[in-house]
Amino acid sequence: MVCGGPGIVAPACNCKGDVEDCKGICGGLSVVDECNVCGGSGIQEGKCDCTGNEKDCAGTCGGDACIDECGVCGGNGIPKGDCDCHGTKLDCHGDCVKDGSKKDICGVCDGTGIPKGHCDCKGHSNDCMGVCGGDAKVG
Repeated sequence: MVCGGPGIVAPACNCKGDVEDCKGICGGLSVVDECNVCGGSGIQEGKCDCTGNEKDCAGTCGGDACIDECGVCGGNGIPKGDCDCHGTKLDCHGDCVKDGSKKDICGVCDGTGIPKGHCDCKGHSNDCMGVCGGDAKVG
């Protein structure tokens, strides 16, 4: 102590020049963390902010993007009309195989098309005038 001295000068809280910490303790060591909490531990490990959010697959803190069934972050999964993530379509048997069975011109799965000697898928033949399914006859 200094006789006739100025006394304890603010912001000091004692003659050593210590100041109060955020808890009001003279010379204390508590500080306000990045989450504005006195004596707090800050952002938790594995979290990206003070409210406990995590980063989504796109790296957005608290975002809702997730990895779809095709392994794409924020993707829409298997595209409509496809049967897998590689663009494969269902064949005419309903199997998901690349270069699978296809319908012929008559709509028959693995069919051979219009039969030889016929002019359409209904089994009609050309008449003598060349009309498919016609009824003209040689007279």
